[in-house]
Amino acid sequence: MNLHRIIAIFMFSLSARAMAQDPYTVTRVFWLEGTTLTSTDVETQASSSIEFGVDVLPDFVSFGGMAFDRPRDRVVLYTNHFDGTDYFGRIVAVDADLDPGTGRVIRNQLPFLETDEATTGALDVDPATGRIFWYQDGQIRSIGQAGIGVPVVAAGNVPAPGVLKVDVAHGTYVMLEKTTLIPDLMLGQLDGVGAAAPITIPYVLEQHTSLSYTDFSIEPISGDIYWSEWGSDPNEPLEGDAAAVFRVPFDDPLSTPELMLGTSEGSFSPKPRFWGVDVYADQLVASMYSLSWPDFQNFELYIKNTTTSELTIQAFPSIPIDLEIDYYVAPIIVQPEPALVDSGDVATLQVVPSDDESEFQWKRNGTPVVDDARISGATSSTLTFNTAMVNDTDSYTCTVITTLGDEQTSNEVIFAVRGSTDPVCVADLNDDGELNFFDVSVFLSAFSAGCP
Repeated sequence: MNLHRIIAIFMFSLSARAMAQDPYTVTRVFWLEGTTLTSTDVETQASSSIEFGVDVLPDFVSFGGMAFDRPRDRVVLYTNHFDGTDYFGRIVAVDADLDPGTGRVIRNQLPFLETDEATTGALDVDPATGRIFWYQDGQIRSIGQAGIGVPVVAAGNVPAPGVLKVDVAHGTYVMLEKTTLIPDLMLGQLDGVGAAAPITIPYVLEQHTSLSYTDFSIEPISGDIYWSEWGSDPNEPLEGDAAAVFRVPFDDPLSTPELMLGTSEGSFSPKPRFWGVDVYADQLVASMYSLSWPDFQNFELYIKNTTTSELTIQAFPSIPIDLEIDYYVAPIIVQPEPALVDSGDVATLQVVPSDDESEFQWKRNGTPVVDDARISGATSSTLTFNTAMVNDTDSYTCTVITTLGDEQTSNEVIFAVRGSTDPVCVADLNDDGELNFFDVSVFLSAFSAGCP
């Protein structure tokens, strides 16, 4: 390895840290309209659709809810049916490519789930396990691979929801109550029969003369709750027909909500309404429509990075009310950092993977690292130098392969080890008796570390 390569790697590591690329990317959007389920590619805007009344289930009447099952790459729906004699519901799954031949009934003879266009979705899928949850007869029920219904929250604790989301990781559910003219947004516990009554999250735009929630989502990593809300008083703080998306933490739902999307963002002002909302990590997606002159009817999809506040707006073919997103998660969530340590120290290089069951291989200047008496973790997320030595100084990468087969190699980073703090030659920074690129590595790593 020559000096120019060392400098190039160092500068790349600095730029990579300064312009950290988001490891989460929204790839496609699933949405319902009439009797049709549609998938739209976010980048190309190419769409594919499936007509349930013709292609899948001839006795189909309407949709009662939808959720995207990412672990199994399928869309799960609560569908309403009439067989000529009786009305009933089903839980149905179709592959994410929307091939009619992949449609299958998971659960049959359920109650007919009445819905309206503003409140659909009394069904959800746990993104970690693929377990399906739905509302039935005063209970939130769930099924896994065996298809057996299990009451999660008992009758009497759960009013009929228009929209239902579950957060298995944090043991909670969130719902929009359907039985009132202006529905309440509620947070409850998924802890079985003894679950307490859910907490009602108050409206933010209470001063408006017309008020409604439209959709909401639970961020599956943090458990934070996002919702869209609108009002129609033109004299209030969110100018015009107020539309906004707010956020509260799952463990403090009565705290002051944080404004995530408001009237000032985007091209439509005033904004009539945000409709569908979904979120994963720092990717917030919301659909917006305008019915005002001169647009009459215009639809847009907002994708906001909640960390950087970067906002992307795209025209959209229709108005997704029940909105579900698919997303790409990079194998490496956090890149390794350059390190400068003293000879004899215990030191580490680490990547943070999106999949804890991933495979790992650390490499030194392109050659696989092998565990020995001093070095461990060559095939784990953390490479440990139990006794760092001057000749460990080099460039290192880690290749990560997820359980789904996605592969990514980390940024190259310099691991530099200093020798004596009082070298015979001032320029011999690692005190190995030679002047070479390792001394440059030590200097560059020290420069990167800065002053404490």
